Amino acid sequence: MPWDQSNDFNLWRNVLREYAKEFLGDPEADGSSGEPIDYDGTEPFRTLNQARREGKVRPYCFGIGLDPLTLAGEILSVVVIDADVYDSVFAGMVSRNGRSSYAERGGGKRNHVPRTRTLEAAAPGRRTAA
Repeated sequence: MPWDQSNDFNLWRNVLREYAKEFLGDPEADGSSGEPIDYDGTEPFRTLNQARREGKVRPYCFGIGLDPLTLAGEILSVVVIDADVYDSVFAGMVSRNGRSSYAERGGGKRNHVPRTRTLEAAAPGRRTAA
């Protein structure tokens, strides 16, 4: 739908949707609800947008690259998030989602673990996304 495109066709908003889905276990925000996503009123979008306006979240796009093995195009980017914002937004980070799992190591840091391994023993008590 045209309102989906004007509301969602934005690199920053794509990053927001991916963070919500991959790290917080939120359902895919694909517009299938028939309602536009409220990026200024729905968490975690609201907090990350406000932090970006305050300079506490800084996204950078380095350009577009081509993977030499698959010939797939890639948008090369990085997002720098101040620690207080990160801790607040991602306090409910899931230990597992539909694609992969994350295990804690010392100091609260996380390691990515391919989806072929389960982490119930490695991250007991962590919320798991379906």
